[in-house]
Amino acid sequence: MSNLSPEQSVEFIDSSRHAFEHLFTAIDGYIDAIASARRNLADIERDEEVFTHLFVDRDQWSADANHLHAQYCEKMKVLALEKSESNKSKEERLSNALESIGATIDSMSVLAGAVLQIAKQIISLRHGRKKPIIDKAKMIGSQNIVEIIWEGRNHAAHWEENEPRNEAVTTMLTTLSEELGLDIHYGKNNSPTILEALNWHSADHVIGDLVQLVQQPLPAENNH
Repeated sequence: MSNLSPEQSVEFIDSSRHAFEHLFTAIDGYIDAIASARRNLADIERDEEVFTHLFVDRDQWSADANHLHAQYCEKMKVLALEKSESNKSKEERLSNALESIGATIDSMSVLAGAVLQIAKQIISLRHGRKKPIIDKAKMIGSQNIVEIIWEGRNHAAHWEENEPRNEAVTTMLTTLSEELGLDIHYGKNNSPTILEALNWHSADHVIGDLVQLVQQPLPAENNH
């Protein structure tokens, strides 16, 4: 299969716009869900402070008078039971919130990997199956954007392996971490972090970069 021309490549990118928009709409939804889950965690922490104030600070009032002592003991039993129930609720909410965050991040990572897959495929259709060297491509830190897209896709496809697929993936991820201060976790899908490094937060961001890449000439075209 021959490589697409710049014009054909741009047409292919345009035809892929809907797919990119769909992916980023879903990713944005997951980001909102993560934010909501994290707010739930903050609410749980605030609840703990409130219960401490109610059950410890305020309700341990003096039992000096004999006629109040019995009432005090009974009240503390009730409060202890209520606190036990509130802790159970807190633990359940905490567990649910953490599970929600974990599941949501996993789902979002798959979508981010799909963005990288489509982007890499577009580059391949224009420049061939081997990773191209495009001197005029945008740099992200010390790395060419093609390097990040290409090896980012490889990472997305093979992150479940205990180690990165190859040295190029390791180097790309390590460089992103060192130069941009991004958190990279081997053994996990870092695709959302790679999109962050690329500054791809919408379909327009992706398409803008890809159009520039497919308009670059092939090595053979450079000789004409």
